[in-house]
Amino acid sequence: MMNSISRLSLSLLLAFPGLTVAAETLDCAALANSAGAEPEGWAEQCGFVAPTAAAVTPAAVTDTGFTVDVRGDGAAVPPRAANSLYSFVLNNFPSQTLRGVSNPQLFALDFTPDGGTLYGVTSSTATANPNTLGTVNQTTGAFTVIAGLSGLAGTVAENATGLTIHPVTGEAFLSTFETGAGRLYSLNLATGAATLIGSTGTTNIFIDIAMNCDGQLFAHSITDDALYSMNPSTGAATLIGTHGLAANFAQGMDFDNDTGTLYAFIYTGAGTNQFGTFNLATGAFTALATNNPLGEFEGAIPTQCPAPVIEVTPASIDFGNVNVGSTSTAQPFTVSNTGSASGEISAINFSGPFARAADAGTCPTVAFTLGDGESCTVNAVFQPVAAGAASGGASIALGGGSTQAAPSGVMGPGVAFTGNGVALPNIGVAPTSLSFGNVPVGTTSPAQFVTFSNTGGSAGNVDSLAFTGGFARSGGTCGTPPFALAAGASCTVGITFTAAVAGAGAGTLTANAGGSVLTVTLSATGSVPAPAFIPVNGGWAMALMVALIGLLAGLAVMRRQ
Repeated sequence: MMNSISRLSLSLLLAFPGLTVAAETLDCAALANSAGAEPEGWAEQCGFVAPTAAAVTPAAVTDTGFTVDVRGDGAAVPPRAANSLYSFVLNNFPSQTLRGVSNPQLFALDFTPDGGTLYGVTSSTATANPNTLGTVNQTTGAFTVIAGLSGLAGTVAENATGLTIHPVTGEAFLSTFETGAGRLYSLNLATGAATLIGSTGTTNIFIDIAMNCDGQLFAHSITDDALYSMNPSTGAATLIGTHGLAANFAQGMDFDNDTGTLYAFIYTGAGTNQFGTFNLATGAFTALATNNPLGEFEGAIPTQCPAPVIEVTPASIDFGNVNVGSTSTAQPFTVSNTGSASGEISAINFSGPFARAADAGTCPTVAFTLGDGESCTVNAVFQPVAAGAASGGASIALGGGSTQAAPSGVMGPGVAFTGNGVALPNIGVAPTSLSFGNVPVGTTSPAQFVTFSNTGGSAGNVDSLAFTGGFARSGGTCGTPPFALAAGASCTVGITFTAAVAGAGAGTLTANAGGSVLTVTLSATGSVPAPAFIPVNGGWAMALMVALIGLLAGLAVMRRQ
């Protein structure tokens, strides 16, 4: 920490390079666990043994990390200025490339989910812009002020210790400490406004925090040299385990989101540090580099979370011609995850006159998770409700899976559908019954007519006409079956009845029209003529008498002869 005396000492050194200024007397007991940067003279006054560099234990990961050397090392070749930004490869911490001097004393760093922007927060004792949020240029190290932190619940001595940004949602969290109180805040990266989430529930100094792709928050305590889990909703901290190193002063940690590994820059004083990884289950620390180089490091890693890549093949399906009011043959499409993490699919949504088939395919019909490298099929059908061209599709709604970058409800990829609705013919006959009345036996009735009409949207055929019960076709405008009826057209068929016997007769006209059976009910009565009588004046009795007289007269004549 730099008070007014140390600032004066620094000013004198800068104004008079040959002048030696004695370091201020330090309270070593008070600095046994400090959230600030290591003050000048701490190693000499507090009995810390000068460090030596150790061999590097190589790691397999070759992702890039960034670190700010808060302390610097004037004795290094070339000299390392304090508060300088370096890049390095995770498997080779000593191979650092200077990007530039950041100037302000940064105590907290993290990247946005896309790895594009590096945010930093300065310490409360920084000589310029204390407790200030800003961005760090990854090429030059330059710090650009956004705003001073506001909304902190403590006093002016409340010091920012850690910053982490949710690597999926982009939500930012800030950890702070003032004597006896550690707190967790949410942080507005546009304004610097902090909103208290809660107390950590301990008096520990949590020197940095880091969040993984699953939204789990971890904190490093330099009070008991341990790794903790922290509830991002309440701030409550729970011990995981100790690492056994006497960590002190400002230092950082961050996740390599590409692998899910938590890297830490553990600082123990006088330039001594270990760069390595935490075991998230036990809190154990594995060093990858020790005192190589010397320095006090904050750090951040710009890698992105593994994400699902949901693809649909084919990109389009044409169902061709399908009769209006019917359902097409099912056509399948495939949903695949070609990404590096499981993806949650919350729904498969259809549009237009298209739907999922009754035989739905292998993809579940409810929300499901598709593992990396997995695929499933969906069967779709076309159900036209009108004649003409139709279009639509199926789209994938990506859910809020634990490892995917797409927020809940975002529409993902899909497949385009096309088809052509074909209007059906609609052939009918009227009337549906005819009565021919009495028809003398041995004669044929006059013709009566029925009309066949096509009220549908396309031409249709009448394939056959069949008569029963003494009825037969006789003329009309319809052709000989099979005959066609254009949409909106009509024609007639004449029907006659020939009475073969006396009595009631019944029959039918049955027409087959494109698979539909049309029936006309027919009825008639065969009749026999009554005997002929000659009526005369006086009635039937008189006529009979005349007939008898005539008969008798005839017989008398015959006898004379």
